[in-house]
Amino acid sequence: MIYKRNLFEKLYISFVVLLTFLKKEKNLLGFSFDTKKIKLFFKGFNSRRPIPYNFIKWNYKDYISDLETIKLTYLNYPYSKLLRDKYVFSVFFKDYFKTPEIFCLIDNKTILPVNRSYYINNFQSLLTLLEKEKNLILKPNFSSRGKNINLVQYLDGKILVNNHVFSFDQFQEIILNLNNYLASKFIIQGSFTKNLFPLTTNTLRINSFYDPLKKYAFIKQAYLRIGTSKTIPVDNFSRGGIISFVDMDTGVLKETIRRSEDGIILKCSHHFETNEIITGKIIPHWDLIKKRILNTSELIGPIIKIVGWDIIITEDDFVVLEGNNGPDFTQQGEEWPLAIDKEVSSFLESVKVR
Repeated sequence: MIYKRNLFEKLYISFVVLLTFLKKEKNLLGFSFDTKKIKLFFKGFNSRRPIPYNFIKWNYKDYISDLETIKLTYLNYPYSKLLRDKYVFSVFFKDYFKTPEIFCLIDNKTILPVNRSYYINNFQSLLTLLEKEKNLILKPNFSSRGKNINLVQYLDGKILVNNHVFSFDQFQEIILNLNNYLASKFIIQGSFTKNLFPLTTNTLRINSFYDPLKKYAFIKQAYLRIGTSKTIPVDNFSRGGIISFVDMDTGVLKETIRRSEDGIILKCSHHFETNEIITGKIIPHWDLIKKRILNTSELIGPIIKIVGWDIIITEDDFVVLEGNNGPDFTQQGEEWPLAIDKEVSSFLESVKVR
């Protein structure tokens, strides 16, 4: 049975959405309204964002607005925990495609075993695992935009956290001060993404939609995120990374963008640090990835209608790191409005966001 919200939940979500929209505006620029800002506000847009909109070239309705983006984060409720909780995601979706292996959870000075093959229940057993695996990922169970993710390495008898050496006692102190974290297997990316920038794991984002009225899933946006020296160990655009949009039919990398030091959006075809060509290359396993993501989105569509899938492309396959609940659409800008597409605009109407 599909969950239906009661009146109180609808009113509460409407209030929280508006409050979040106002808070985001304040955090971005502060409250100093002028005619232009007021107009943007009533159209559902914040007055400043990482990639600016182009309302001269495109209409307001051509974009998924900032207010609509916030509304979409509540679309999957109450099933959103399947996406938001990274441990739950890994367990639930492992029958659909490869997901990261979770070794243990760390919370309130306690290490909790959650893996049938590895019983990790104290610092010493975690240390033994690290010595065996050589690389582990420590990250918050609930997080976004690559915040507070740590790459832990065991190299020549030394422990490195994000390339900084720590003694065993210092590392133990770090572990015991983590709250609601998980330790997961480090996924080795394939040579395609590694060659673009080898110091970060460079991930593919695919945004999928499920139209509940027409009862089918579709994919309308995908892009490859590539790290830089500023983003290590992650690849997020918001922290200084590069984005290259994917042609949905062919898997060819098309427009590639990054932000300059003063926030200007720059188009490029190469990685400015490695000088590796990006634009024109073809995503490996593209047809397989697209098919599996689309099939999964179709199956879960009745309860989960929008997902931002983060994917590591390996040498001969792919691993889905996580699914983002109500992904933001920061990547819309001068050239990439999403709602200009009829399927996307119809979806927004079907889920009563527009």
